Amino acid sequence: MKRELGGLIGINNSWFRYRGHTSDIDNASLNGVYTFGAEAQNSPLDGSGKCLTFGNGIDDYGQIVMTWDSRLIYYRGKIGAAWKQIQTT
Repeated sequence: MKRELGGLIGINNSWFRYRGHTSDIDNASLNGVYTFGAEAQNSPLDGSGKCLTFGNGIDDYGQIVMTWDSRLIYYRGKIGAAWKQIQTT
């Protein structure tokens, strides 16, 4: 019963939450929001921003990276894949 309740109340790593600062976007592999600086590796941005990671916890992840003002937004279908830019106005 504890295992089933853990999935419901979010005590495991599958739920979406703030995950802290990362220095390598490829290491942002748990569901959640990460912050990163201009020095972050594997980022499509020259500056700092936030990364949203969605996945199944095993091998299927998608990521969205954006600047703090959301003028630049990039996505990729799996960790390590090429980034694609979303056109914003």
